[in-house]
Amino acid sequence: MEKKFDPEKIALAIVASSPHHLSIPEKISLYMEAYDEASETLKQLIDKSED
Repeated sequence: MEKKFDPEKIALAIVASSPHHLSIPEKISLYMEAYDEASETLKQLIDKSED
């Protein structure tokens, strides 16, 4: 069974597990960084599977 890789869910999970003392702007920044990283990882996985 193939697992789905959803950058949005991964980014939300990272923010949800982040320290509670982070401010909202810090959490937004963390979400954006995590989403970008997860999206890039997904792209690499897709490119690799096409080779």
